[in-house]
Amino acid sequence: MDTMILKMPAVALRGMVILPGMIAHFDVSREKSIKAVEESMMDEQKIFLVAQKDVEQEEPGIDDLYKIGVIAEIKQVIKLQNNIVRVVVEGTKRAKLLELTEREEYLEAQILVFEAEEEDDLPENVKEAMVNSIHETFESYAKTNGKIAKELVATVNEIFELEKLMDYIANNLPVPFYEKQKILDEIPYTERYEVLLALLLREMEVNVIKQEF
Repeated sequence: MDTMILKMPAVALRGMVILPGMIAHFDVSREKSIKAVEESMMDEQKIFLVAQKDVEQEEPGIDDLYKIGVIAEIKQVIKLQNNIVRVVVEGTKRAKLLELTEREEYLEAQILVFEAEEEDDLPENVKEAMVNSIHETFESYAKTNGKIAKELVATVNEIFELEKLMDYIANNLPVPFYEKQKILDEIPYTERYEVLLALLLREMEVNVIKQEF
């Protein structure tokens, strides 16, 4: 797996996890977070986003953050009232947080970027079987959930690239941020697959139990 080390401005997210392929927005009000966004906009519009473990933590240090985050491309910045800035981003690549430097105006992260996440030794027939299994499991999960749109199920069934499929489902699952973090944490396909399937199966069991009461 190819890797590279970079430094870039960072923002700690509260109660939110962004995965590759996800387009999302978040609001920042902490001065250092706003400055990090401004610094990113002056360069390549790239920023490192990582979730903090405790959403109430006002000044999170490296030990207060998860180790795996995402490099995101800033698509739009909107200034709202009360010194709040809304940032629209698209997640691009997983990256591991190595160091966190508190610069005068913003946080800077040293990160290990996973350039090539594909497992070259994973046979195509194995990946195809994993894709089919995910399609079947997600469809079963959607039936027990009752709130998953048919359009989402149709879109999932049209994705046959294993990595894209797993991250797309993770991005759209109505589960707490720390559950999505478990999927973000897994770099190898096989381990990410196991975590995703386990989560879907567990949510199916919970849905069935709810229907019985």
